[in-house]
Amino acid sequence: MFGWTRIATLATVAAVLAMATGVAGATSEPGSVSGAGSHLTRAGKITSSAATRAALLNAANLRTRAGAARYLRSIGLKASHLVIQRGIRNYAGANCPGKSWSCTSTAHPVVQIASAGGSNTFQCATASCAVVQVAAPAAKPNKAACVRITGLGASCTISQSSASLNNVAAVYEDAGKVTGLTQTASYTASITQKATGASNSNQACVHQAVTIDGSTNSSGKKSTVSVALEAHQSVTITQDSLGGGNSAQDEATSTGICTTNPTTNPLLQAQTLSSAVTAAGPVTQNENFANNGANVTLDIEQNQSSGFKGSASGANNAIFKQTNSLTAIANSPASVSQTQSSVNGGILAKVNQDSSDVSTAKATQIETQCEDAATSGLTSCSTTEHANMGPSSLTQTQYGPIRKDLGDSSQTGDPGDTFTVVQNSQQDNDSQSGQTNVVSGGFHTDGTGTVSQTATVNGQTTSDTQGGSGDVSGSINCTGSSCTSTPPATVNVLIAGAGDFSNDVPTEPNDNLTQALTSAGYSVTESPTLPLDLSSFSQVWWVDATAPTQDEQNQLINFAQSGKGVFLTGERPCCEDLNAADQTIVNSVVVGGGITVGGQGDVCSCNAPLPVNPNVVGNLATQPHSITSWQPSAPGGMANVPDSSVFSYYQPGDLSTRQVVAAAWDRSSTVGNGRLVVFMDINWPEAASRAANWSDVAENVAFFLSGLSSPPSPPILLFGAQGQATPAPATTPASGGATSSTR
Repeated sequence: MFGWTRIATLATVAAVLAMATGVAGATSEPGSVSGAGSHLTRAGKITSSAATRAALLNAANLRTRAGAARYLRSIGLKASHLVIQRGIRNYAGANCPGKSWSCTSTAHPVVQIASAGGSNTFQCATASCAVVQVAAPAAKPNKAACVRITGLGASCTISQSSASLNNVAAVYEDAGKVTGLTQTASYTASITQKATGASNSNQACVHQAVTIDGSTNSSGKKSTVSVALEAHQSVTITQDSLGGGNSAQDEATSTGICTTNPTTNPLLQAQTLSSAVTAAGPVTQNENFANNGANVTLDIEQNQSSGFKGSASGANNAIFKQTNSLTAIANSPASVSQTQSSVNGGILAKVNQDSSDVSTAKATQIETQCEDAATSGLTSCSTTEHANMGPSSLTQTQYGPIRKDLGDSSQTGDPGDTFTVVQNSQQDNDSQSGQTNVVSGGFHTDGTGTVSQTATVNGQTTSDTQGGSGDVSGSINCTGSSCTSTPPATVNVLIAGAGDFSNDVPTEPNDNLTQALTSAGYSVTESPTLPLDLSSFSQVWWVDATAPTQDEQNQLINFAQSGKGVFLTGERPCCEDLNAADQTIVNSVVVGGGITVGGQGDVCSCNAPLPVNPNVVGNLATQPHSITSWQPSAPGGMANVPDSSVFSYYQPGDLSTRQVVAAAWDRSSTVGNGRLVVFMDINWPEAASRAANWSDVAENVAFFLSGLSSPPSPPILLFGAQGQATPAPATTPASGGATSSTR
């Protein structure tokens, strides 16, 4: 959901590239940067995404001048007059530490390659600086810092890689208060860290703040006063650690180090634009008026890269605070026009975390907008007093989007994960019109989480809180002071396929599933084939004893890879074409593949309850019902299914005799973060074969595939529940040899 916008109007930009690649335990130490006017800068802008830069770095040959030049050019830096330093102690800056150091200036791009046990130091106070640091094994971790304390343009890129030691990166971008009636600010930061050892970790900390004041007193002049203040801030953090964990939770200091108390000093993005104008003529005040995307954006990706997602351990922490404050005050008897933000502006963030250990995310987003106008006398922006005589003509407009949307944020890998989103938005103006606001928060978590939202418009407050596990989302939409909060969830389910052709009523399992899920609160559509357009459905069940066509298989694969849920029916040796199609789909969706569907012979001729794994992924066995058994009729089997994905099994003896008959994969194990369930029997919902808990099983599967934090309506019992639907009439399956009652 990040609508990244590249800003062309960059002033001087600050950057340090501190990189270690191809060398175990590489150490880079640019040192702290402090003192008035000290900064790490470069002119221009760095291109390529963080992921692309990491790939380019891995492939770069920085030990030759041509290779270093190619790498610098590939990420958008000028390579002319490149300086390469090789030694045990490399220094670039204005104050060479001594004769034992290899020293150079920062007038041109610098590549520092330290020998074993050595160090690299980079300190820049000029307007155009760039560095690449590579170090052999040493006793200190990789450390890089960007500090920018002057000007409204800053861009920092840090890339670090280590096989044994920690990576630490700090970014501080804050010029203090800048004044002027027309000002444009652009702050960007990109941090890419990779820790490939068993226990080394990544730490990124950021303080990024823009403060602009566009105020003036022109009371003695009849001329028009126009104020145009624009600010865009973005931070991208990409962290991959195999075993040591990732941290993006601390604020950076102006000396280029990380604070250590995320409760009071979390990673910070803050933006404050204010304007107080006193004039005799017309006044126009525009704050973040340009519709160029979100004004404050953050993207944190932890263990999302290939080779890390699904394999990494260690704790992930992402704790941050984003604020956006816009204030416009006008004193004028003439016309006044005030506009704050835009339809696509405001605050935006996303977080994706994966680890077999606990991941923690805490997002706080606060937005404040105030517009106040009168003929005279205003010294502050009042949120309550609007009785002052107004100007001859008044136009006030406010847009207030805050977004932390479901679908772009997730936590996978550990049931102890926690995700917390707090969003507060306040809008006030005199006209009490021209105001719109969207407060949107959501995520998926394998643990638990909450979304707490408050929108206050002209003193009227609307709140919404959503919580649970799986997919959690909340929203408040406002037009003027009229706000509506999260509507009840609607889950559209497609039951597709022709059913059990051996049954006198082939569609019986499909009809029964449709009835059960409809009674449970799902919106269910039944179709003998897959419609060409599946976009309106959140999950698709293939219930057919024959294989889907190749086109239908591709549809199901694409559907699952889009992040949605798929249920597949498999069978005994009667239907190996069906099993082969299922295997193709499963191995296209499950990360790493390698699953065998069918080809296991007749697992058993049983039509009796089989045990259910209580620890199967995604609470499939426990929510909304506690399921301890599942009753198929002569099921087929699967092989190479991970223990965590086993739903039900047949085991006549010791563990070596176990055969998997039903399985499930959660978001952390699938391409595209979808969900997948495979039951190796079509008869389990049929009246002649099913157990009393069959509808409970169906509801658990639908709830698992939905990813919701709570069922669409309270669980119901089809049997013996007063006022509820009755089951479909029993039918007799067509005979077919030894397993006449089964497919």
